[in-house]
Amino acid sequence: MKKIAIGLLAIVVLLVLLALGTLGPAHRQIRRIAPSLPTRSAIDTALSEAAGPVSLVAVNSGSQASSEGGVVTHPAYLLEWSDGRRFLIDAGMEPDEVVAFGRPIELILGSDPAVPHGSVAGQLGKAMAQTVMGMAFTHLHIDHTQGIGALCRSRDARPLRVFQTPYQADDLNHTTRPGLAHIEASGCGRRERLSDATGNGLYPIPGFPGLLAVAGGGHTPGSTIFLARVGEGVWVMGGDVANFMESVTLDRPKEAIYSYLIVPEFGTRLAELRAWLRTFDEADGYRVAISHDLGAAVKRGMVVFEAASPGVRGQ
Repeated sequence: MKKIAIGLLAIVVLLVLLALGTLGPAHRQIRRIAPSLPTRSAIDTALSEAAGPVSLVAVNSGSQASSEGGVVTHPAYLLEWSDGRRFLIDAGMEPDEVVAFGRPIELILGSDPAVPHGSVAGQLGKAMAQTVMGMAFTHLHIDHTQGIGALCRSRDARPLRVFQTPYQADDLNHTTRPGLAHIEASGCGRRERLSDATGNGLYPIPGFPGLLAVAGGGHTPGSTIFLARVGEGVWVMGGDVANFMESVTLDRPKEAIYSYLIVPEFGTRLAELRAWLRTFDEADGYRVAISHDLGAAVKRGMVVFEAASPGVRGQ
C-alpha cells in the first residue's frame, strides 16, 4: 500500500508540475495583452468612410443544450458585399468534430449530446464557397478553426486570405497552437497581418470596406472582436468574451476553474471587454453577437443561414 501511495503521489506531483509549466507561462502571457479599445466615435468614423456589406448571416455548425438551460452554438458569420464577395468570420467544425468536442461537456457537466448541423462549407455548397474571398477568426480555438479544412476542399484549395491582428499571429499558447495548425494545414489559408495604421485600436480589413477588427485579448492572447456596418446598423461580433450574452448584460464572469485551469484567461481584461460590449448593446444602431449564444443574437436580429434557401439575407 505504501508503494501505491507513493506512486500516486508521484503522479499527482508530476501532473501539478506539468500544469504549472504550461498554465503558468500562459497566464503570464495573457496578462500582458490589454491594448487600448477604440472609442465609438472612432468606430463610427471608420465605418462611415465606405459602403459596407449588404448582408450578414450566421452559419451554425453545431448546437449543444447545456444542463443550465442554455444552448451552446458553434457558428461562423458570413458577410456579403453588393458585388457578390463574401467574407467568413470563424469556420465552425465538421460534424464528427462537433460531436467529439461536445462529449466531455456532456460527460462532465451533464449537458445533452452535441447536435451537428453540417460543416459551414457543406451548408454553403461548392458554388457559394468559391465566392468567399477572405476570412478571419475571433480566436484560434479548435471549435472556431477546424472547419477551414472543409472550406478549402470546397474551394479546390484556391488561395484564401486569412487576416490576423499581430497578437493573433504572434502570441500563441497551448490552447491556440492547434487552431493555427488547422489554418496552416488547410491547403488554402494564406495568413495576412493586419495593421492599426491610425493607432486608434482599429484594424481595417483590406479589400473589405465596412469591416473592422479590434484586438481584444482576455480569452486568448489573439482574441479579436469584429465590427461590420450592415445596412443602417452595426454588428459587433465578440467571440468568446463570454459564453452567453446574459453574462455581458449582467457583468457575470466565467467560472474560476475554467479561467484558471482549462483556458488561461485574464479576468480583469474580460471585465473591461464585457463593459465595452455593453455600451454597444445599449446603443441605438448597434447589436452584439456572442459566438456560443446564437439564440441571443437571433433575438437581436441575426438571421441564421438555411442551406435550402441560400438567398436568405439579413441585417
